[in-house]
Amino acid sequence: MNVDLHCHSTASDGALAPAVLVARAFEKGVRVLSLTDHDTLEGLDEARDAAQALGMQLVNGVELSCTWGGATIHVLGYGFDQKAAPLVQAIAQLHDGRWLRSEEISRKLSLKGMPNALDGARASSRNWATAATHRPGRTSPTGWYVKVLSGTAPKPSANGWARASWGM
Repeated sequence: MNVDLHCHSTASDGALAPAVLVARAFEKGVRVLSLTDHDTLEGLDEARDAAQALGMQLVNGVELSCTWGGATIHVLGYGFDQKAAPLVQAIAQLHDGRWLRSEEISRKLSLKGMPNALDGARASSRNWATAATHRPGRTSPTGWYVKVLSGTAPKPSANGWARASWGM
């Protein structure tokens, strides 16, 4: 039996909507799937409906951003009650903090000549707060996306990312 216990949908930083992701996994022979989006449970209901329609087992999953020893780490959680109040509250706090961080990055980019950097990400992010490390392909209306925040000025790179050369 094929099992995939770590995948992401458009509820966070994945390329496929939850139902489409489930269908693709099924096509590839996966019969047990866990949707582990970053800091959100928003895709689970859609994924569950799709999995049930296909006769697949969906395991509730999430990838939580945590701080440990001064570093940000990602902790995978499985098989939980997605309506558990402590979990819902913790995810709401993560979500709020992610938006605050994104807004601060956008403000700093604006001061460096890249206004409205967050607008494109907001338009494509549904309710999930963007973060530079999790939103490849989500760009500002001007087409800029910042991967590395160090150096002097944004310049297009050969691989399609923008290079930034200022300190944040």
